[in-house]
Amino acid sequence: MGTAEKAWVWASTPLLTGSYCFNGWFYSDDHFFDEGTDLTQHFNRESSVRYPSQTPVFTDSIWVDIWPRPTQSPSHDLYNGDQSSGVGSIGRVTIARHGGRPASSAPCYWPPGQKMPGSVDMALFDGHVENPPLERLWNYYWYAGWQIPSPRPP
Repeated sequence: MGTAEKAWVWASTPLLTGSYCFNGWFYSDDHFFDEGTDLTQHFNRESSVRYPSQTPVFTDSIWVDIWPRPTQSPSHDLYNGDQSSGVGSIGRVTIARHGGRPASSAPCYWPPGQKMPGSVDMALFDGHVENPPLERLWNYYWYAGWQIPSPRPP
């Protein structure tokens, strides 16, 4: 796993490293979320992306991919991110990598209910990039049928 200031490393052949993740809901051969209602959440065709300017494809992350859900809580560790919320949780991208201070000073504990500091870089389906504050990550359409929660999970 990576951190807010270090790239992730995947011990494969060849060795892979990076600091961005791919939105797993775009995978055509997903072996994690390939049953039941998960099948309807994948972007199977270009036409299934209803909000191209609000649909993330790549974003800063501590790991290679993500399958966020609207009910998932952010990581409480904005330096290391979170893997404990399940495979591909939104905790992988709730890291304070950008936003007015060095990533090395991202807080290792963020109290629930308080405004999160920092932001991440994000490439969206229509080709533009944004640097949204962590608080806004739930306001994007991560999968087909995503419903923006109100309020954001604690």
